[in-house]
Amino acid sequence: WDDTVVPASPSVDPPPGAPSDAEVEDITMEWIKRAVIGLNLCPFAERPLKTGELSLHVTRGNDPRTISEAVAEQLLRKRDERGTAFVITPEFCADDFDEYMTMVQFLEERVMTYHDLHGRVQIAAFHP
Repeated sequence: WDDTVVPASPSVDPPPGAPSDAEVEDITMEWIKRAVIGLNLCPFAERPLKTGELSLHVTRGNDPRTISEAVAEQLLRKRDERGTAFVITPEFCADDFDEYMTMVQFLEERVMTYHDLHGRVQIAAFHP
């Protein structure tokens, strides 16, 4: 993947029979409330939810560049704004944990370093 990050490419349409972006957001919000906050998996998630500073962003497809651009865009926004952003990628490596972790490592080591984001924002990765 190229370590020069540009604004995210447009999201592709969901595959036939897949939930819409709005449905993915609803399912994710319920999971955030039940698991992430309910089980205290991320102690930083409850406050932004209560203050309206929690945002959800669905990015479709399985293209690593598109996914990295979408995550980078949110990391750069959160560098200057308060709150928590969830980038939801329903089709990206859902059945390939190793490839998913390769992306997380790329984001943490290359994108965060390239944009000098360490100590300013953090990535908390959740895989299905």
